[in-house]
Amino acid sequence: MARLLFAFMRTFFAYLVEQDIIKTSPMSDLKAPKASDKRDRYLQKAEIKIFWNAASQLKPPYQQFYKLALLTGARNETELAQAKWEKFNLVERVWVIPANRCKNKQQHIVHLSQLAIDVLNSLPRTSDYMFAGYNGEPFNTFSYIKKKFDKHAKLENFRLHDARRSFGSWCNELGVPIEVIELCLNHKSGERSGIKGVYNCNLKLEARTQAFDLWGSFVDECAA
Repeated sequence: MARLLFAFMRTFFAYLVEQDIIKTSPMSDLKAPKASDKRDRYLQKAEIKIFWNAASQLKPPYQQFYKLALLTGARNETELAQAKWEKFNLVERVWVIPANRCKNKQQHIVHLSQLAIDVLNSLPRTSDYMFAGYNGEPFNTFSYIKKKFDKHAKLENFRLHDARRSFGSWCNELGVPIEVIELCLNHKSGERSGIKGVYNCNLKLEARTQAFDLWGSFVDECAA
């Protein structure tokens, strides 16, 4: 964020100089902020149980929100928090995330493990949105709920997005091929463009289903 803001300000003041609005740019002698280190935090096996138990201490729908964040690997604010019941088929065990909710603008299909189905069945239906606030719209009190969660979990240096990274890291350790993990997380790569991309996505539906089931069983085992 700091680097983006720096770039914007430098461009802005350069424009003011070009238009003779100011003589010199206050950014000219400043160096751009260093790129932040790439975050690699993910839940260790013992921490998965701590996460699950802490999530269980939250009231619905926040309890289910945290658990599904871990089980589906979905992006929290744009995908999971905005989810509607109509996009879930509990019989076929799939969740379809519309393209306009996905970072890469590609529709994404998430297979629901049995544990995810159990979590969904415990979620009260009070709105078209799965995780609705009192007004029926998606809740946006992420910081408040995170403080509640942290009070129970006490996980060091943990952010909810780390649940998504935990899915990818553990699936890799469990033997799921990298390309399948990328598809499960809806990461965009060169192989997913055009006709070849459609073919690859469809071809690996079964492998993705197996990956989500494997992960669900692993989380269930850790949480026991």
